[in-house]
Amino acid sequence: MRSALRLLGVLVLLALAAPAGAAPGRRPVRVTVPEPNNLQWMTFWVAQAGGLFEAEGVDVTVEIPPSPGQARVALEAPAVDAAVVPSPILVGLVAEGAPWVLVASLLRHEPIDLVVRADVAEARHLRRDAPLTERLLALRGARIGVAPHPPPRLRATYAAAGLDLDKEAELVLLGGREQNAALRSGRVDALFAHTPFLEQAIVADKAFLLVEPARGEVPTLAGRLVHGFVVRRAFLEAHPLESRALVRGLAAAADMIRTSPARAVEILARAYPARDRRELETIVDLYRDAVPIDVTDVTTRDLERATELLPAGMPAPSFAGKDLRAFVSREVSGDAAAARLAIAAAFALSAAVALLLAFRARRPA
Repeated sequence: MRSALRLLGVLVLLALAAPAGAAPGRRPVRVTVPEPNNLQWMTFWVAQAGGLFEAEGVDVTVEIPPSPGQARVALEAPAVDAAVVPSPILVGLVAEGAPWVLVASLLRHEPIDLVVRADVAEARHLRRDAPLTERLLALRGARIGVAPHPPPRLRATYAAAGLDLDKEAELVLLGGREQNAALRSGRVDALFAHTPFLEQAIVADKAFLLVEPARGEVPTLAGRLVHGFVVRRAFLEAHPLESRALVRGLAAAADMIRTSPARAVEILARAYPARDRRELETIVDLYRDAVPIDVTDVTTRDLERATELLPAGMPAPSFAGKDLRAFVSREVSGDAAAARLAIAAAFALSAAVALLLAFRARRPA
């Protein structure tokens, strides 16, 4: 009997030590991500490459579409269970009534900053500690390079300082791969850019960091749902444990980026050995404040605000007739301790029943 009790105790301890949400026979979870190397969704990459999903007992298989432009089409594949989605794609899915549920936020501030060529910054005596309006006025007449989609966000940056972009600077539209060369050659004086062009400009070209929306200093670009994590509704209903494990893995990654950035850099350096480590350190530092403190803090208001400041040329989708509550869930995260206790209780109950049956079977008739 003592041996049986010891066995019961071991089973309970094993259950408590098991990853939250772990379940025998669980099938792999397929997650689609628009691009393989974009560090705007570093929270996901840290969770995947750092083994944080695995620690929660879920086996993630990452699927990448042939090109970023096919990210929306990739979501139609029935085998895809979850996805990393930029907010413009997300609001389109909601407008169409597609069967996806927002369960986590990956970024809360726009991950795009304004950097100035080093010689221009020196000649204009730019100061990072000056008020926003003063900094932008000091850049008057400059040529600012920007990709085709972000101009609405650059206009919002100037508007936050009470300025009109068209009166203060010259906008130069550049493809992503043109940006760093244009800054280096003097074709533009500044860049309004995100990763990887942002960190390359700072590390390789010693560009001066003038404005940081990624740290939340532009109110209209802060506190927004920039990139989200969605789960197919049928998967969420059929596999709640796996869904919760995914969100907990993301939460652990977000916490690491915010509180232990050196560990996050180490993980990213292993995942991207060809990347300059200095660039990884720079972009983690620039983006860490944009990573949510609570990834599960998602609401229907996030969907409504995501229709604002869409990429240039993209019409705002209509949510007419849609109950937005059906497309958002804050309940998926669950509670890790509660989940482990529930699993422990299940193990203990099963063990107790097995022991009782074995004891009865051994009793003489």
